[in-house]
Amino acid sequence: MKILFICTGNTCRSPMAEALLRQMAAEREADVVVLSAGLAAFPGDPATVQAQQAVAELGADLREHRSRRVALPHLAAADVVVTMTEAHRAALREWAPEYAEKVYTLAEWSGRGEDIADPFGKDEAAYRKTASEIAADLAAAWDLRIAPQSKNDKTNEK
Repeated sequence: MKILFICTGNTCRSPMAEALLRQMAAEREADVVVLSAGLAAFPGDPATVQAQQAVAELGADLREHRSRRVALPHLAAADVVVTMTEAHRAALREWAPEYAEKVYTLAEWSGRGEDIADPFGKDEAAYRKTASEIAADLAAAWDLRIAPQSKNDKTNEK
């Protein structure tokens, strides 16, 4: 399964989701490819220091992350595209309607929560809150979307 996370600048929310889900997949030895991009990213920017610290506290690593702007090949290659907000989802669906059926907000994909607010420019507590919300949504999504798919893949291989 290949999952693409999308936010605005690809320096906070989507990289945090990418790092946290990559960590979950590694811990579960699951075959999940995780990437992230931004709708208005400046390519090559690192994740913010606060985002790096917030995910490090949860055991994930963002030190090597570099931002990238979402492109049509990213959408084509992904099995699912997960945005941080409804506005991101709407923008992607308008820009690339041919991929609309695989674009979800994190809240709807996980079956819980609301849009993930942008912590950019806020204090460390805001980043910790964002990372915790993303981690909770990813745990729910794992049980709802990823684990069943992994079981189906293994069943289909036999």
